[in-house]
Amino acid sequence: MLTDDLAVVEAGADSAPMVGQTELVDEQRERRAVLEYPIKTLNFLRARQRFQVDTGPLLFVDLASDLPEPIDWLRLAHIAFNRFQRAEFAKLGAAPVERDGRVVCEVEDYVHIHAQDARHRLYVGSTNEPS
Repeated sequence: MLTDDLAVVEAGADSAPMVGQTELVDEQRERRAVLEYPIKTLNFLRARQRFQVDTGPLLFVDLASDLPEPIDWLRLAHIAFNRFQRAEFAKLGAAPVERDGRVVCEVEDYVHIHAQDARHRLYVGSTNEPS
């Protein structure tokens, strides 16, 4: 497990495979979810020991949803974060296309941004080949 920014940057510099877990909590509704996903894109700045995960698509779960069926709480999204306590999700949804000031159609795109507190755990695999 990578426990600080420097460890994440070093793993990124080594091109090590990584997996992320993001824990989301809605205390009011007493709901909790853990998202697990491969980290496909990791940007880092070694000199400043800073990183940013930007990966997806993955399943985002809207724990604040009032919909009765939990399956309806799920949306495809991309996740981005650069600290261990916050996440931003770009959720898939309808996006209007305008022409000459009027909406002419809608397309599906990752345009609905949602930010919230989260707890991230990052794990790194070995870069060594099996013997």
